[in-house]
Amino acid sequence: MFFAGDDAQLPPIGNFFHGHAPPPLMSSDFMKGLAPIMIELTVCHRADQALHEYGLLCRQPEHSLDSLLAQARALFNASGEPEISLTLSNDRRRTINQETNARLKPKEAQLLETDDGPAWLYPGLKLIGCKNEHHILNGCWYWVTELGDRLHLKGERGEEVALSWEHAKATITLAHAMTIHKSQSRALEGHVRICPGNEPGHVHLFFSRNHLLVAASRARGVRNLSIE
Repeated sequence: MFFAGDDAQLPPIGNFFHGHAPPPLMSSDFMKGLAPIMIELTVCHRADQALHEYGLLCRQPEHSLDSLLAQARALFNASGEPEISLTLSNDRRRTINQETNARLKPKEAQLLETDDGPAWLYPGLKLIGCKNEHHILNGCWYWVTELGDRLHLKGERGEEVALSWEHAKATITLAHAMTIHKSQSRALEGHVRICPGNEPGHVHLFFSRNHLLVAASRARGVRNLSIE
C-alpha cells in the first residue's frame, strides 16, 4: 500500500467522526500501527526558484508567521487588478466577490440573486461551480456565453451547459475570490492576491503558515503574487 501526498496541505473543513475531529493521518494510531517506511522527496521542479525557496521557508517551524508575512510583503509585489483573491473565510470571499463584480460589471449585466449572494452576469464573466448538480461540478471554472431564457456556460473542459435560472442560483457563484481551502490542487493564472484577514493589513487569528504556503503556491511565480 502506498500513501502519497503533501502533509503541509490543509485538512478538510467540517471533517468529523461521531462528533470528533479525526487526527491527521500521518500521526494517527492507524499509521502508527502500520509503521510505514517514510520517504520524503527533497527535489521540487518549479519554474520559479524564488517561490520554491519561499515555500521551503513556510515548511520550517522555526520561522514565525509574522516573519513569513513580512517576507511575503517584501517579495509579493504584483500590481493591478487581481485575477483572483484567496481568502481564509467565506465572509471575506463573498465581500470581495460582490464588491469586485459590482465595480466591473458592464451596463448590460443581468442580476441573479444566487444562494451565495447577488451576482451581475454578462458574457465572458468567469464563475465557479459550488455543487455537483445539473451538469455543474463543484470547484470547476465556467464562463458565461449567453444570457436568455437559460444561462449558457462553457466549462474549463470545453463542455457547454445550459442552466435554468432556478438551477443557476444554487450551483454557481462568482470567481473573483475563493477560499484557500478550495484553491488546493489548482494552479492559478495571472495575478493572485492573498488575503490573510478580514480587511487589508489584518491577519485572521486562524491564519497559519500552512494557509500562507498553500495560497502562495497556487501562483506561477512570485511576480504573480500580492498580499493585503
